[in-house]
Amino acid sequence: MSLRFTARLRTRGIEIRRAQPTERRVIVDWAQQHFPGSWTAECEAALEQRPVTCFIAAKREPAVAPNVNPSLQPDESLVGVVCYDATRRGMFGPEGVHERFRGLGIATPIPTTHERSRSRGNVRVCSRAS
Repeated sequence: MSLRFTARLRTRGIEIRRAQPTERRVIVDWAQQHFPGSWTAECEAALEQRPVTCFIAAKREPAVAPNVNPSLQPDESLVGVVCYDATRRGMFGPEGVHERFRGLGIATPIPTTHERSRSRGNVRVCSRAS
């Protein structure tokens, strides 16, 4: 990950990290709510990979409505998700950021694993910009 971008995001209370399998429900529910369709299946598949091939952007906001999912920190809100190699090696996506947080560069520091996948062959990108 790019240290420059992650440091800038941290000053805004946003952390990019590899998702944990215990966060499955909150990630899948979030993906369904913000990006309905096949994204939930892709997220579930990425969470079953070892190592997990799903990264999340979480924002620490103590004043936000309480999080009912015990797998995230009590003061964290999910604001973005990206998966790669979920249902097929070399496939990057889905990638989505909550509309309120777009334009902050959240997707920029996502690990460049998809670049390594691209060097192995074809890469299909599945992302939603709006």
